[in-house]
Amino acid sequence: MSDSDRRTVRIALTEQGAAFVMSAMEIRRQLLTDMLEPLSDEEKTQFFSMIDKITEQLALKL
Repeated sequence: MSDSDRRTVRIALTEQGAAFVMSAMEIRRQLLTDMLEPLSDEEKTQFFSMIDKITEQLALKL
């Protein structure tokens, strides 16, 4: 609990929790690598360009 703001509660992951998060991040990274592997560099560039446009459009709507 924060002494200056009762609404604030600070938490921390245990070593086991931090290891779990790191493992999940590595699995996600590997999954994305595997999914993009069949694409050429040009296709990857086009794909990420489309994702950027979609993200920008969503940001305008929110």
